[in-house]
Amino acid sequence: MLARTHEGQPGLPRGRSRLPLGAVRASQRERLLRSVIAAVSDIGYHAVTVAEVVRRARVSRAAFYAHFADKEECFLAATGEGRQLMFARVTSAARAVSADAQDEQMIRAACRAFLAFLADEPAFARVFYIDMPAAGPRAVGRLEAAGWRFADLNRAWHQRARERHPDWPAVPHEAYLALSGATAELVRSMVRADRTDELPGLEDVLVSLHLAVLAARPWPSQGGVTTIRPEFGPDYGEEIWEPGGAPPGGHKSRAEQELEEHDEAEREIEDLDPEDNELHFPTQVCERCGTDVNATQDARALPDGRWVHEVCPVHPS
Repeated sequence: MLARTHEGQPGLPRGRSRLPLGAVRASQRERLLRSVIAAVSDIGYHAVTVAEVVRRARVSRAAFYAHFADKEECFLAATGEGRQLMFARVTSAARAVSADAQDEQMIRAACRAFLAFLADEPAFARVFYIDMPAAGPRAVGRLEAAGWRFADLNRAWHQRARERHPDWPAVPHEAYLALSGATAELVRSMVRADRTDELPGLEDVLVSLHLAVLAARPWPSQGGVTTIRPEFGPDYGEEIWEPGGAPPGGHKSRAEQELEEHDEAEREIEDLDPEDNELHFPTQVCERCGTDVNATQDARALPDGRWVHEVCPVHPS
């Protein structure tokens, strides 16, 4: 696990130890890297201090500064290690696909490995996709570099695949980068909604998206559609459509219900007769013309509480 704390456990031996110095330093570094991921995932990058990291790692403050200049350097080292492991998992899965397999199988294997890695490392997924964008320019640069790396992997796969599929379209490098960005945003929305364990469910969507852009393949037909908007959570964002694509009667997300109620209220106001308007103010009288001020007319309140029409219906001039 990329995130781990040693709270409640014995620290490393102080002073002289039978362990080789290299082994002690390696253990200290590993503890610090795991602890900074755990701490940032729990309370956010800006709230984490060096004291918090060493407390979770059960190493001394002096040991921290023997490895890193500051919190940022420790954080970048930890996320850099996680990024390398993530790419290693993806490339290994793609290379494991047999040479005579369909080209789709390689992109599917890569997507599956990517999503499984993040689901297995929820703390790292949150730190990488939620905290890194707010952790300063160097962290943002590392995140952008990861996007370019994914784009390069897509380009390499696509160029090889086009040798066997000359009918597949040639696309500019920006298309590969767009696919990388779309993938990151889908993942980020799920992680932000605390649904990291559900990331493997995006496999078909990501594969279809890549093939739609890089192979000009139509989106697979579906008898029913499940639409989930994770940024709103299950109360606001979940709609389940029955086979055939038509939503079942009366089943709407909470957001849709509230929007419809708002629209219905607006229509009721528009349909009211001005004389019976429930928003009528019978006790408010225009100081200019003596008629009642009505919510359907433009009016304003004077500092002393009296009302006047902006444009008087009796004396327009």
